[in-house]
Amino acid sequence: MIAEKLWSSGNYSAAVTEYDKVIQRDSKDSLGLQALFRSAVTLHLFLNRPLEAIKRFETFISNSTDGDAIWNAQKEIGDIYYTVL
Repeated sequence: MIAEKLWSSGNYSAAVTEYDKVIQRDSKDSLGLQALFRSAVTLHLFLNRPLEAIKRFETFISNSTDGDAIWNAQKEIGDIYYTVL
């Protein structure tokens, strides 16, 4: 995936753009959900856009059926509120 290569090279803004393309194409399948989660983490940790990250995590929680992944997204939201907001 192009987004992962960009992310690995530290080009986080471009990676989020590529993740968004995957999300638009496959929003509710496993690849789209993975891209949604990764974009939210990237927005929070590397691009200092916590409110956008929270919205993406909330969308992920709404669309996912993976209990462990949902729990991780909820923890990320809690971390944002605790450390940033």
